[in-house]
Amino acid sequence: MTRTTSRPLNGLSASGTGAKLIGGAIAVAILLLTAPAASAQVVQLPTFRSFGIGTTVLVPDGGTALIGGSRSGAIGSVSRGVPGLGRIPGAGRLFRNQATGGSFGVSTMTVTATIIDTEALDRMLLAEAAAERAERARRDRANGITVLDDDQQRRADFLNRHMGRNKAKR
Repeated sequence: MTRTTSRPLNGLSASGTGAKLIGGAIAVAILLLTAPAASAQVVQLPTFRSFGIGTTVLVPDGGTALIGGSRSGAIGSVSRGVPGLGRIPGAGRLFRNQATGGSFGVSTMTVTATIIDTEALDRMLLAEAAAERAERARRDRANGITVLDDDQQRRADFLNRHMGRNKAKR
């Protein structure tokens, strides 16, 4: 889904992300590294495997892209028993324990892009605040309360905040 705005965006604020705005879509260079949990060995140090993807994608505003992923798996079996007796045909099962186990994992990476137009957001918030002030002033006038304009209100707020600060020093 691509959203269009009446005013084109001039740039993209993406500090440290490497994101670029190209024709209304966000281009992001992504490096995916996964490392599964270490498998503990009795004698050896833990072993690690890593998988990497390096790619660039174009994602429209609000869109999601599947970058890639990996699947891994391991199956193993262990057989223990009484030496010699475990190999007797037919009766060997009574003297032997056999176990099979497996471990499987899947890792995927997706990117969802959202373009945030901070200038439009600021304009919207300021318009809402002005509408709230106008509604409050209308209500106050209807109730007979004196209404100050913005400049008078700023001065009154300043005086309220700073009155009495220097009295303790005298």
